[in-house]
Amino acid sequence: MAACVEGKSSLAKLGLGIHVTAPTIHAGFGEANPDGIPLQLEIWNVGPLAIELQPNMRVCQLIFEEVHGTPERGYQGQFQEQGPPKS
Repeated sequence: MAACVEGKSSLAKLGLGIHVTAPTIHAGFGEANPDGIPLQLEIWNVGPLAIELQPNMRVCQLIFEEVHGTPERGYQGQFQEQGPPKS
């Protein structure tokens, strides 16, 4: 499986961009960690108004795609161990 991150059009109309520069989640992403790897979304506001994000607010959707064949290896890029920022 692979997926694509799509922002909600209702928020885009206000100027909120969600993960525009790298919307693809490649097959094999998170494979190295059996508990999964949380996605870090790029979120920015280019509109004239402030937008307050709330906990559990739906800001995007994932569109899953079936991948035919078997990848030779999973994702091995520089962000393969990405996770939430450490506090």
